[in-house]
Amino acid sequence: MIQAEAISFSYNGKKVIRDVSLHLKKGDFMGVIGPNGAGKSTLLRLFSRILSPDRGSVAFSGRPARDMDEKEIARKLAVLPAETFYPYDFTVREIVKMGRAPHLGFWSEGNERDLMVVEVALDAVGIRDLAPRSIHSLSSGERQMVLLAQAMAQEPEVLLLDEPTVHLDIRHQVRLFRLLKEWNETGNLTVLVISHDLNIAAQFCGRLVLMKDGRLEKDGKPREVITEENLKNVYGIQARVIANPATGSPAILFE
Repeated sequence: MIQAEAISFSYNGKKVIRDVSLHLKKGDFMGVIGPNGAGKSTLLRLFSRILSPDRGSVAFSGRPARDMDEKEIARKLAVLPAETFYPYDFTVREIVKMGRAPHLGFWSEGNERDLMVVEVALDAVGIRDLAPRSIHSLSSGERQMVLLAQAMAQEPEVLLLDEPTVHLDIRHQVRLFRLLKEWNETGNLTVLVISHDLNIAAQFCGRLVLMKDGRLEKDGKPREVITEENLKNVYGIQARVIANPATGSPAILFE
């Protein structure tokens, strides 16, 4: 779905992505983990074409990203940022409906199917009761769920998420990841999610990418990436890694 080949990127002369090659395959549920400053969010911005690499290339299904216009990419790719500011007092339903923009003509209000997709997204994320409310009246966690509904109304093939659980309590964190997993498995959605919660990432992601200092350190199944040695080498922490008794996925116990 997305192919990055030997990409590098610098901010003000400081290199933050260093010669990274990474393929996001159709059907992947990939988690990108690593300490602060590892380059995770920059990698997501390069994948979504918000940024362009200084070197190397990014392609969508074999087609160079530079050859695609914004609307074409938006029909394939949705991005859920960690923070979004709305300068106007939109309702939740209006925000979710904005996800249909890549499929509509200029000034189009959409047809019956577009309206149905919006309502389905509201129901799927469980925020129908919030639909008439102002986006500014919601908590940070509620706004994050609205953004998820907007992304799903976009009907993308690929969804990129940057720390989607940062404002969510544990119940909503688990619910969000379960929704993503369900859409990944039954809706043919390819997912890349940046997460600092290693236990949740290890449980829900089928593939993990571990980054450090702008480089790709490890790429594999959670049990191959979440190891005591890797935690010490990349995060500088001593921790025990055991098998989650409920799922078998690696679980981290901090000493």
